[in-house]
Amino acid sequence: MATYGARNSFWAPFAENAQDTDKTKLPVYGEPKACGQLNKLVDSPNFVEGSLPGDDVIVLYEREFLNGTVSVEDVFIPMADAATMLGAAYDDENGMAQGVDDKPPYIGRGHVTHHVGKSGNYWQAVFYPKLKAKPSGKDYTTRAKDINFVTDKMEYDWEPPVCGKYKVTKDFPTEAEANAYIQDLFKGTAQVPGLPKPAAG
Repeated sequence: MATYGARNSFWAPFAENAQDTDKTKLPVYGEPKACGQLNKLVDSPNFVEGSLPGDDVIVLYEREFLNGTVSVEDVFIPMADAATMLGAAYDDENGMAQGVDDKPPYIGRGHVTHHVGKSGNYWQAVFYPKLKAKPSGKDYTTRAKDINFVTDKMEYDWEPPVCGKYKVTKDFPTEAEANAYIQDLFKGTAQVPGLPKPAAG
């Protein structure tokens, strides 16, 4: 299936004083917030692998996710949100100041994509349970003959949570259902394959 469209991007920091120590569930998040309008997202995972030959054949082979990078371009990231994600100082009157001692918090981030093909259309929820923003460059260009728009960029270190589920995706017939699933992942009420069913209530 071909993919076009990426939208409805949300993020949430880990809940205050929450520790990623439970192997049976995703981290606990605070209140999710809408990101700026999503323009582009690229995830780049890194894997470690090893093999053991015996009797002229490979008898053991393992490949595991190690870490990665998620690079995001939004049409606009509110300064207050960027400061929170980067761990930078911010107030409404004086703006944002990034410093050498900034400590970005862990966050979760999710969005929805549209898939289309001969067999029909569907929507996919995409969720990254454990990311940490890191300072990255920004392009500034002068206006010339043509107007060239520049997006707001944010790059994240991508880590596996203790439960091991580093990326969650699920297909839905409607966009609304995919959006609802993202919100349920933030709330801790969604079923994640390979993890125990969340407790009712």
